[in-house]
Amino acid sequence: MPSKSKDELLALYLNTPPEKFIGLLVHDVRNPLSSVISAAKLMSLFLSEPEPVKPDDLHELISIIAKATDDMRLLLDVAVEYDNIQHSGITHDKIDPPLLPETPA
Repeated sequence: MPSKSKDELLALYLNTPPEKFIGLLVHDVRNPLSSVISAAKLMSLFLSEPEPVKPDDLHELISIIAKATDDMRLLLDVAVEYDNIQHSGITHDKIDPPLLPETPA
């Protein structure tokens, strides 16, 4: 999910009915969490094999874990901001997500 910016995610969450927010957040966190789990299992498998592990293979898996954890951190940061807004007593109208730059055709 975090191919979206922080502002886009916040707009999405604020436009989600409060009773569906947790379900959406859990759904969004599952993908990067699955990436971390898969990469960790592959690292474990590589390290248990008799042949030496190629540094490039480990580097790629570490990069996957780093990106996935960055994505999860972004989701959690947005969730905290969402919670702060929801409990601030400030009402808000639907928020339009920021416009994405046009891509050349």
